[in-house]
Amino acid sequence: MKTLCFFNEKGGVGKTTHSVLFSSFLSYVKGLRVLVYDMEPEPRIDRMRRSELSLLEDPSSALSRYLDRVGLPVSYYDILSPASGSSLAGSSGFDVFQDEFWNMYDKDLYDYVIFDFPAGRHSSSFLGKCFASGLIDACFIPVDTDSMTRRCAFFTADMARKNDVAVRLFWNNVSSSEISNEGFLDLGEVIFNNHSFEFLKTRVKCFARARRDSDSRLFVRSTVCFPIRYVDLNCPSLIPLYEEILGTL
Repeated sequence: MKTLCFFNEKGGVGKTTHSVLFSSFLSYVKGLRVLVYDMEPEPRIDRMRRSELSLLEDPSSALSRYLDRVGLPVSYYDILSPASGSSLAGSSGFDVFQDEFWNMYDKDLYDYVIFDFPAGRHSSSFLGKCFASGLIDACFIPVDTDSMTRRCAFFTADMARKNDVAVRLFWNNVSSSEISNEGFLDLGEVIFNNHSFEFLKTRVKCFARARRDSDSRLFVRSTVCFPIRYVDLNCPSLIPLYEEILGTL
């Protein structure tokens, strides 16, 4: 079983969207057994799942019409929300969570476990506990050209490495001009490369379109399917990114 997270301490960089999309890719494209730990106090991914199940009750919804064409999946991947309505920050809360995790781990129920943490320094501290306890094998860090995003990325990367967690960074939500401007993004990688942090080769542009939920036409983000046709149309670098991530695990 492999465990991983997408994380950057700065909010709005796409970690939850990638958690959803990568989980759906693993489950509905690769046919793997997936569990998502939604670590938000007010769980967003769990809420998305419940919203989609209600959409499926309406045959005229975009999600229902899409699944009518491609077929319903055999089953949906699992989502757990251990932090819902409570705090895991205290030592006793974390100990209980850790015991439950290893209990689940021993049962070998899943091929991949994806952790989705909220943004912020508080979450980064809890993530550090997960790193130190060996709960997470790999951390993938979305980075854009904003200086604060890169500083937060460096902090997370350093924390992961100090705890023997495999770490890779990747350019996310960059523009066509930033990608085509020869050497621009390479220059942004220099400080990370100087500290032996590696970037994935795939660079994701047009990422705002990846946030289109399944209540909209030509949606991309869904917990009950991975709409390849719409993904290719709206954000074609996602599948190469996820294939590259799989190749590192």
